[in-house]
Amino acid sequence: MLLLECLLAASLLALMVSAWPAAVSWHEEYVLYLAAKELQMAIREAQVQAKNDDVHYRGAAEGVIFRCFMRNGRVRYETYRGVERTHPSGNLPCGVSLSGNGTAPKMVFCRDGFAGRSRIYSYRLTSGGGKHALVVVCAMYTGRVQIRRG
Repeated sequence: MLLLECLLAASLLALMVSAWPAAVSWHEEYVLYLAAKELQMAIREAQVQAKNDDVHYRGAAEGVIFRCFMRNGRVRYETYRGVERTHPSGNLPCGVSLSGNGTAPKMVFCRDGFAGRSRIYSYRLTSGGGKHALVVVCAMYTGRVQIRRG
């Protein structure tokens, strides 16, 4: 009976050890997906701000500027209207990094909804180990913000 209990305990332990990497990988992918959704909603909120723009802001001729960049090992996003930082602003969860072209890319949104003055229309987010990647894409003319596998 003791041998049977030991075999059962060993098989349960082996099953748990074999399932651990899959659970960790799933968690990384889920955190990355939540970070991409947060970035998608922040971009969408910046678009809405630009469409509801008020001309009384000082230095706001360029419209609403959305920036996303790495700072101190974390992904940070900020929204500017003219020279003033507005909402949404924040950090994405730890373990998510921004793959970029080495610059601090920005998206510029105007009152007419056209994002054509921007140089970049997507942000590529990767998990900590670089195993998973998602791309948050903003369409230049329609303004639709999508999440795609990267």
